[in-house]
Amino acid sequence: WRNTGFVAAALAAALGRGLGADFVVRNRISASNAQSFDATGVQIDRAFGLLVDRLDANTNQMYYQAAINDVRSYRDENEFGLGDEESDRKRLGEIHAQLGATDWTSWKINRSLQLAIVDYKGRLLFSQLVQDDPAKPFSSKNPAVLMTLPWIKAAFDGTEKTLVLQATSPKVLPTPDLFGSPPEFPLALCFTRAFVGSGETKEIVGALVQTIDAAELIDEIRLDDKMLLSVVTNDGAHVGQEIPDAVLDAARDDTVVEIEHDGKPYQVRRQRLS
Repeated sequence: WRNTGFVAAALAAALGRGLGADFVVRNRISASNAQSFDATGVQIDRAFGLLVDRLDANTNQMYYQAAINDVRSYRDENEFGLGDEESDRKRLGEIHAQLGATDWTSWKINRSLQLAIVDYKGRLLFSQLVQDDPAKPFSSKNPAVLMTLPWIKAAFDGTEKTLVLQATSPKVLPTPDLFGSPPEFPLALCFTRAFVGSGETKEIVGALVQTIDAAELIDEIRLDDKMLLSVVTNDGAHVGQEIPDAVLDAARDDTVVEIEHDGKPYQVRRQRLS
């Protein structure tokens, strides 16, 4: 009995030390994860802010390019009874050709950055993602449906500059030509800047749209290989590392949520792009 008691006491003491050690290890891991989340959160704000500044600087420099000035001064002459549709189509073709001949490489701030030019009617005059069909005038094969995109319409309605995270799938986007067909990347950051006319009226006469593969933002954010990262839209579309949908759905703003999925424990936090 005495020997059995000693053995039981020894096992209890060993078990107690094991539980205590597990608690300490868990606390250390949680503290380390919290620091990692905080550091990544700071990096998200820093990288996103830098990207926005670079896109804005891009538009400021492009604004006064010769090809952009032509877009800013263009109007369909037949609207004023001074021409016909054929001459207007020819003029649009000339502007498109000039936009296509312009060297945009000096504004390539990201690997995937692409430019699109929209006229005052919302027609796509030029896009680096669209392969031209010489048999069709560029303006006639792109109907004025770009204005159905709230972020482009907002730029025309007076906001001037907009920035959105946009899924490019034809199922959710009525204008796949803006991102090519098929789209080159599933999720895009789209920075739009409206053009003001060259006359005295200062009316908005077009817009420049810069698009970047949203997955590139992850490369700017990543601090280590242990943190899984995804860029997610409000409606759940996402790109990045393979994070289960159930884990993404559990994420909350600025709060670490613990969840188990398929027998694996996760900690997840959501941070909004400001």
